[in-house]
Amino acid sequence: MSRSPILDMRHRDAVSRPPPDQSVPFWSVMIPTFNSGDYLRQTLASVLAQDQGPERMQIEVIDDASDSDDPAAIIAELGNGRVQFTRQLRNVGHIANFHTCLQRARGQVVHLLHGDDSVEPGFYEALEHGFHAVPEIGAAFCRTRFIDEDGRDLGLTEQEEDHAGPLPDHRRAGARAAHHDALHCRAPQRLRRAWGI
Repeated sequence: MSRSPILDMRHRDAVSRPPPDQSVPFWSVMIPTFNSGDYLRQTLASVLAQDQGPERMQIEVIDDASDSDDPAAIIAELGNGRVQFTRQLRNVGHIANFHTCLQRARGQVVHLLHGDDSVEPGFYEALEHGFHAVPEIGAAFCRTRFIDEDGRDLGLTEQEEDHAGPLPDHRRAGARAAHHDALHCRAPQRLRRAWGI
């Protein structure tokens, strides 16, 4: 009896890699946004505070044709030329906008950071340390601090393990199925719960 593949890749586009003559940063921080307004300011500030320079970190906002704010103006104000900006010609929805983020990413590691979320100090350094310490790592995650629309702390998710590092065998079955190990990191990411998620 033959087994079905875990993922049916016939319906998925391959993520394109940059041409060989183009530099490849370690990070691609891809920020999908739609009508994120002032939250985008906080998102960009949290990333730019940890900017490793263009050779090491691509930072790009992909806007899904926002109609109630001007993300290009926010980027011009805060980005100091460091943040690339792409605007969809029409609203394509969040899935297609995420897909555009992945297609435009050039880094070795892609961080998809929503336009209303942010990262805490030390986030990129901690995750990068894990990727270098255990090269077979294919995915990483961290704890999440939930905040409300005013930035008030609503709580922190439970730790998966007592220490940062690769997950034990029984906890990474899904990652192994994709032929990668998973890494747990201690530096949290902040997710806004403005919509009751």
